[in-house]
Amino acid sequence: MLEVTRSVKSRRRREQVNLSKRFVIGRKLSLSIVLLFIAAAVSGCIHTMGELQFEIEGHTLQANERLYLRLQDGTPPLTSDNQAGQASFSIMNPEHKQMIGGFVHDSATGVSWVPRFEYEDVYNSSKVYLSEIAESKPRAKPVAAVQAGRPVADLNKPGFVSVTYAVYGNNREPVDDRTEIYIETSEQVTFYDNEPRHNGQMLSRAMSSFTDKGLVTFTMMSSLIDSNEPDLSAIPVVLYSGPTPIPIVTSGHAELSALSLSEGSLFPEFDPAITSYAVDVAYGVSSLSVTASVYDVHALLTVNGTGVSSGQASEAIGLNVGSNPIRIDVTPLIGDAKTYTVTVRRGAAGSSSYGGGSGPASHDDGPLSSTNGRLTIPAGREGLLSLGEAVRVSVPAGAAERELTLVIEEVLDTGKLLFDKERLLSSIFEITKNVPENFKRPVTLKLAYESARLAEGQKPVVFYYDEASAQWVEIGGAADDGLLSVQVDHFTRFAVFAVGSERKPVKPKFSDIDGHWAEGAILEAAGKGLVSGYANGSFRPNAAVSRAEFAVMLMNALGTPAADEAAESGFTDAAAIGEWARKAIAQASQAGIVSGYADGSFRPNANVSRAEIAVMLARASQLSLSEESATPFTDDRDIPAWAKAAAEELNRLDLMKGRGGNFFRPNESTTRAEAATVMLRFASHRTE
Repeated sequence: MLEVTRSVKSRRRREQVNLSKRFVIGRKLSLSIVLLFIAAAVSGCIHTMGELQFEIEGHTLQANERLYLRLQDGTPPLTSDNQAGQASFSIMNPEHKQMIGGFVHDSATGVSWVPRFEYEDVYNSSKVYLSEIAESKPRAKPVAAVQAGRPVADLNKPGFVSVTYAVYGNNREPVDDRTEIYIETSEQVTFYDNEPRHNGQMLSRAMSSFTDKGLVTFTMMSSLIDSNEPDLSAIPVVLYSGPTPIPIVTSGHAELSALSLSEGSLFPEFDPAITSYAVDVAYGVSSLSVTASVYDVHALLTVNGTGVSSGQASEAIGLNVGSNPIRIDVTPLIGDAKTYTVTVRRGAAGSSSYGGGSGPASHDDGPLSSTNGRLTIPAGREGLLSLGEAVRVSVPAGAAERELTLVIEEVLDTGKLLFDKERLLSSIFEITKNVPENFKRPVTLKLAYESARLAEGQKPVVFYYDEASAQWVEIGGAADDGLLSVQVDHFTRFAVFAVGSERKPVKPKFSDIDGHWAEGAILEAAGKGLVSGYANGSFRPNAAVSRAEFAVMLMNALGTPAADEAAESGFTDAAAIGEWARKAIAQASQAGIVSGYADGSFRPNANVSRAEIAVMLARASQLSLSEESATPFTDDRDIPAWAKAAAEELNRLDLMKGRGGNFFRPNESTTRAEAATVMLRFASHRTE
């Protein structure tokens, strides 16, 4: 073993190791603090040392900053207490585990980075000198990563491929240099150390690195990856920066998932594909706020140029008499932005609404009728509308306060509306009206259907298509003179389906999950009716799940609950709950599975937190929970007391695990892909 004697002066000239892409602490036949060992037999290797000493040059660590050492086995990083303000400290490795990297984490800002460091002895030293801690600290916390092109075969390393990620911060710009990035995958993957000093060392399962100009590159090999046509779809890939997971964004979504105003009703009814709306308000309404929600949790949302949070109301917007355009912009990290416009028309003084009243109702007692699918009904009058013999609409007197123009059209392009065409017993009809308000009195709808297509044990049922959730929602129906009759309070698309017996499942298809780590789970969950996609054929696996969406998924997994189907949720914001989710939320509330906030609201469009998911799953599973429970998670103290027992028990049952570094992350949202996998575990647990 080499002996190195250095004076203070010569020690200042010790070699500085940038390590190009990583703060490396070492590994046997793999990573090391520098080279590390060309000869594996050299004793005193740092890679499994029981103690590592650090000396700080320049700015010391602040109160909210701490140094961590990553371990090859994926267990929580090593650290020590009382590092702040210290010129030197140690981190113990009592189990002599392999250390593969390190980072400084700021718990206040959430950033994690790799400071510059030097070593005292290439071959035999347990001391590391850290410098430029403050100077190398990033300004923004990473929030998303985008794969920069397809993986590329490395011609200099046969069998290996390189993949580069562009990492973006919460300021929507590429992150600063030296932002720590940790990749974790399966044991079947071997990483190549690109640092020339390390002599081509390798490590399985995980690799620690950091960014350069917002980019980070990993070189890997696996029997699951074809180096001739590189594709990572067969392996799970998870990125972290410090303890924080970084979603890998495969596509940008610039559509709104919901839109409402504090005053008035949108016309037409909200549809993510429709970008222009009108709202009429009375003169007495001098201001209003806009609440918009996005599918893409990383998209920038602005109302009249001012940033707002998804699902939260904007600041009050003043209204002039007449036309007031409001602009809502959605800008994803990647892809084109989309603009929605709402024109609010404020009435003049002395009027109850824009354009004045509707005038006196006609006293003609007879109903107006039409058989060609189009009919105009004066305010207060009764009307009968049909499209041949296929569909009939009966509007009672007093159903609307304004003149109605009704249109019935057969939907010819049904490809994006159906997974299983064999269940369809009628044509799909879209019925529209010229006013956005729901009817004040129930309207009777009658649909003809092909009874000959009913299998044994099946019955015909009327469904309507909910645009917000891209799902068919059951209404019911009673046989009436060869037709199926239901009462509705609004118009959309309607059809008759056969229900009641098992059919061969039809494998759903989604346009945006090819190669996604959860592709198999998403398809399986969709095939079992636990989750569904959107009208444009997408699933949006990386979009955050809202409270309403998760409640629907959970009730789908439970099947038909023993609850009053006519139950009301009782939440103060029940009007904001989409029709597609209203029944599920009411039933879940009645069953004690979901609850609201202190103000009595449910907040259906808010992202559901992991803590809330844990409690919902525990209640739905009817688990017996201890009143006081400590969890095994690293961030146990951050888990709310009301969710601790649920988090601990779900972890024990393997229904809901922690994220990287054994952190539970109670306040973080869950992606639709993650929710699909959780729903599969939950459904499987219920059948055990």
